[in-house]
Amino acid sequence: MIKPAFVVALLLGCAALAEPARAPAQAHPYASAQALPAPAIFGEGAISTGDDESHPAFTPDGRTLYFLKNSPSFSFWTIVVSHFEHGRWGRPEVAPFSGQYSDADPFITPDGRKLFFISTRPVDGRTKQDTDIRVMERTQAGPRRAGAPRAQYQQRDRRMVPDRER
Repeated sequence: MIKPAFVVALLLGCAALAEPARAPAQAHPYASAQALPAPAIFGEGAISTGDDESHPAFTPDGRTLYFLKNSPSFSFWTIVVSHFEHGRWGRPEVAPFSGQYSDADPFITPDGRKLFFISTRPVDGRTKQDTDIRVMERTQAGPRRAGAPRAQYQQRDRRMVPDRER
């Protein structure tokens, strides 16, 4: 079953990527020249399947899509990548940096140089039960921890406290 939220998210993503009609060379090949009258399945059978898929992130040229696939129990998340070639989306593959730990929520900067995501990867050799923000840059071999700024929720007084105040 295809998740309605995923279809809507993909439609919004495609609409945001579509260029004005005056610049057709820059328009993405799957973009619509006008608003769609009803929701449509995006990349049926490749991107939209019966699995739980969400959080699409397109590269600036619109030809590469990173997105999230969840395990049926939602206990493990993997970022996959698909490429638009020869008029269709290719079969998604596990992204080279994902698959060993739970990774989710990819976000690509508008210039395409960085990809942010959350992960349960160990920090300083210690297993984590929560997530940290990670970042991949085009020139680096693997993801690194994004680092500060960050804040922690303090149970005692129920407020967000920046690290420097703890």
